[in-house]
Amino acid sequence: GALQTTCGVDAPLSLPMRLAAEAVGNAEPTWEELVGAAPKLWETPEQLREWSRALGPGPVSPPGVPAAPAPEAREPKRACDVASAAPFAPTNLRLFRQTWAAIALLCAPLLARDAGRARVAFLPMARGARALAAPLRVVESCPASLLKRAGLYDRPYKGKAADERRARERILQHAVAEGFPVGGEGPEASAVVRLAEPAPELRAALLATPGADALDAVLAAMATATSILRPGFPAPFEGADAAHEVEGAVYY
Repeated sequence: GALQTTCGVDAPLSLPMRLAAEAVGNAEPTWEELVGAAPKLWETPEQLREWSRALGPGPVSPPGVPAAPAPEAREPKRACDVASAAPFAPTNLRLFRQTWAAIALLCAPLLARDAGRARVAFLPMARGARALAAPLRVVESCPASLLKRAGLYDRPYKGKAADERRARERILQHAVAEGFPVGGEGPEASAVVRLAEPAPELRAALLATPGADALDAVLAAMATATSILRPGFPAPFEGADAAHEVEGAVYY
């Protein structure tokens, strides 16, 4: 059959529903509307963050529902961020630049260029058999969520300290020796995705980078692999949710 590639992007591909609605001026926005508006609304990542924070904490909580704490109100998470235990909201100080780049510089031009051709599908926002059959499928993957699922997020692995390097060694060894289970239900759920033993120079690079960007890239690819093999894909690990159509989903 035709070659098909599924690419995992380690950055949010959408915004929380409330921010998406504000961005497009529609109480029921679509993901395509948000992506189409993004490059004109926010020419820089700083504009996105300033705009999102200027919106304030959002509507007052209903009676009996505790008000969201200030940081969460200013930086709301999507349903998929909560379900996947993602560390940060899309507009968080540590993540807003990646969010802006993913939406404005990746999704928007690809979506515009592919209009009507169905050669690129952003999942699970794109629906149906045609989207699943697209030659290029793009998903949002999260290394932290994968590590949490495997019980490996219990110590810091980013930094220059010896302990942090040892944590990277532990993660890399796990990826090679044990791998990450596909999970879910059905016979495929017991399958495991393992990393081939890297060449010495590649192994050194994966461990030496203090920010763990290289290691995170490997983990994002493995998170993508486990997800596309899981029964029920394109539903993520926690299952389908109506919010995914606009807010996207995190694969891990």
